[in-house]
Amino acid sequence: MTLVLSTFPAGPLDCTCAIVGDRVAKEAVLIDPGGEPERIAAVLAQHDLRVVAIVHTHGHLDHMLATAAVKAAHGGIVCLHGADAWLHQEFQDRTKSFLGLDVSPAPPLERLLEHEDVIDCGAYLSLSQNDRLRTGENSGRFSGLASSSVGGHGHVRRSREVE
Repeated sequence: MTLVLSTFPAGPLDCTCAIVGDRVAKEAVLIDPGGEPERIAAVLAQHDLRVVAIVHTHGHLDHMLATAAVKAAHGGIVCLHGADAWLHQEFQDRTKSFLGLDVSPAPPLERLLEHEDVIDCGAYLSLSQNDRLRTGENSGRFSGLASSSVGGHGHVRRSREVE
């Protein structure tokens, strides 16, 4: 199994976008597509990956700006913690209000995440919220990019909160 981990700032607010994938299974999870769908497409093509899930670490609009374009081009189920579902519903209005941008509505949420949910990607890669997800009363944010168990061997973690 070969892990793909690509992170880069995306969109007008430089939201950290991440692509975590399994080259053997040719599957990827896209985290916080805040913009630059062409760059996302290039990384996916470079590694010959298909998107199985689009995960938003929380419901701020800068994490969702490219979701509609990426979903249309690459598929994948759209996921967000249930505590932030209301922000997803207000995405279009909030984007107009805060950034002055007219955008298409965000695609429907297909999975509401809860504490300790796991998103499988390939045969050996699972993205898990585990203890790295703060699911207090007001937030469903990941406190790290992801905790990834690769065939039971080790973890991939990002040391700062992804905003």
